[in-house]
Amino acid sequence: MTEGFETNEGLNEASGMEAQDETEELEETYDVIELVDEEGETQEFELLASFDLNDQHYIAVADPTEEEDPESMEVFILRTETDQDGNDTYVTVEDEEADEAFNYFLSLVDAEEE
Repeated sequence: MTEGFETNEGLNEASGMEAQDETEELEETYDVIELVDEEGETQEFELLASFDLNDQHYIAVADPTEEEDPESMEVFILRTETDQDGNDTYVTVEDEEADEAFNYFLSLVDAEEE
């Protein structure tokens, strides 16, 4: 069964950059989004990227409580769909679609690092 998520209407965005202290360097942060699963449970995720691929829209998210090391971070790729009420929903992707979307996400990360 494919797991779906809906956006939570009370979604607040975090700033793209924030200063921790006058003596510390600026630290990159991501937008934090809340998604509601099929059982009505709300979960917070960091929005890492939003991109289009093969006429589909995807988001890449991660658990905000996990390590910030990109090498060990578990990334979830979700496809955006619209339900019958016109609301965005996010569906997990599998198999070749997941591989292709994840590899595209990695190419975006690599391009940003250059």
